[in-house]
Amino acid sequence: MLTLHEHIANDGARTRTCVHVEDGALTITVGERVEGALGFDALTTILERYGKPLADGMLLDGCPSLALDALEPGARLCILRHRALYDVIARDFVVLVRRDQEPFAELATMIAAAVTHIARATSQA
Repeated sequence: MLTLHEHIANDGARTRTCVHVEDGALTITVGERVEGALGFDALTTILERYGKPLADGMLLDGCPSLALDALEPGARLCILRHRALYDVIARDFVVLVRRDQEPFAELATMIAAAVTHIARATSQA
């Protein structure tokens, strides 16, 4: 399981948006609630549309990651914490690493919202 995003509610409770691989799909949970599942194609479409290629020289060694071999051999999701010179607080980015393709990255808050929305929509259909 990989935590994509964590936020603190008004009552002080922490809520995590997590993803894990189950039955050939990515299952999205928010807190204790399973929101639904989405396919690998949906994840790649989201990251290719909204994400940008990871900058040269950015290392993913030691970053939390989730192997996606069951969906695509050699693929994995990573969480990269980065603090640019002008940032006061570090930001988390979701990085999709695929074999023989450049990695795509986008803010974790945006990716968590998008995958949660799609998982909810497809589970209600």
